[in-house]
Amino acid sequence: LAWVGGVLEAVADWHKYLAKKRGAEGEDDLFVGPTSGVYGLVRHPNYLGEVLFWLGVLLGGVPSFGKSPIPWVCGVLGFYGIYSIMTSATKRLEIKQKEKYGGQSKYDDWVKTVRWPLWIGVK
Repeated sequence: LAWVGGVLEAVADWHKYLAKKRGAEGEDDLFVGPTSGVYGLVRHPNYLGEVLFWLGVLLGGVPSFGKSPIPWVCGVLGFYGIYSIMTSATKRLEIKQKEKYGGQSKYDDWVKTVRWPLWIGVK
């Protein structure tokens, strides 16, 4: 799961880099995407990849936790921390993008088509 998350994050970041590189230079207020590929599943697949990576790390460590409460508490709190950071960042970015790109057909169509910001099936 950690590998899947890491690969998803890397692919999403690369896809975003390429889309912005091909976008309109000097027009910061023009939405250039990306809107397809992993960005056709959720609007912030790089954040989803980050969450999946850390969930995979937590689950990978579970067999070594044993009966001691310390690794369980630390592991769960650590994952909760990164999950909270990523969901909060998603909400902030959604607001920022709507303010900046709302009303542009490419952005509005993408938001209508890809309904989920972070998790597939969760608005």
